[in-house]
Amino acid sequence: MSGQQARQSGHGRAERLNAILDRISGMGSVAVSEMAEELGVSEATVRRDLDHLSDQQLVARTHGGALAHHAEVGTRRRRNAVLPQHTAVAELLAARCASAHAVGITGESLGELIAGHLAGRRLAVLTNALDVAARLKTADGVDLVVTGGTRRAGTSLLVGHLAEQAAASYQVDVAVVVCEGVTETSLSVADSAVAGVAGQIIARARSVVVACPPEGIGVARFASVGSTSDVAEVVTWLPDEDDSLNREALDAVADAGPLVTVVEAK
Repeated sequence: MSGQQARQSGHGRAERLNAILDRISGMGSVAVSEMAEELGVSEATVRRDLDHLSDQQLVARTHGGALAHHAEVGTRRRRNAVLPQHTAVAELLAARCASAHAVGITGESLGELIAGHLAGRRLAVLTNALDVAARLKTADGVDLVVTGGTRRAGTSLLVGHLAEQAAASYQVDVAVVVCEGVTETSLSVADSAVAGVAGQIIARARSVVVACPPEGIGVARFASVGSTSDVAEVVTWLPDEDDSLNREALDAVADAGPLVTVVEAK
């Protein structure tokens, strides 16, 4: 459809820009293909519109679309306070990326802490986490690739077909993946949509390092992300005093192949 036809159908540039901003305001993100179909214009036209909005710092461009420039922090992150253990874990995980030229990061608040340690590095970072993207979007030397997709309600994670397709387009040296469950056989999370993107990042990583909270050791959550035997290292941390770390399950994970590291708060 030509620009003249678009204007005649009620979708001139001003109308398109407003429609895109309305969609991003309501959904948190937008896909080029979906907006092109909705507006009745070519995908190239939508890309130019998104580039224009990005230049005005009204949106942040992603692979295949755009997201809100100042993304809302998900309710899950607000519920999860950053513990001293998390800071120490993030520092360790960032150190595991020391020789990497390309890194994949999943996870929300912990992912953002890891990203903070990488901000001064020269490397490429692939992520589906808006928290990570927000932390690195102005970092000099970091080539940031955000998967795009639809923000999962209550989280800062981008999921869906577009996110999985984008994640499958890149290979990283190290994937740092936050899981909610790790057993001697599998890595898992509670949300199948989140698992889909994380699985794509893991499948194309030369090395995988997994972070899992202590309550997730020995537990299989709803959706599998990958196999424990394919992981280089599983990192967890000492729980609060009132809880106990399942040492038997931790030993079983170690027997499956990966190095197991338990981090203490500094």
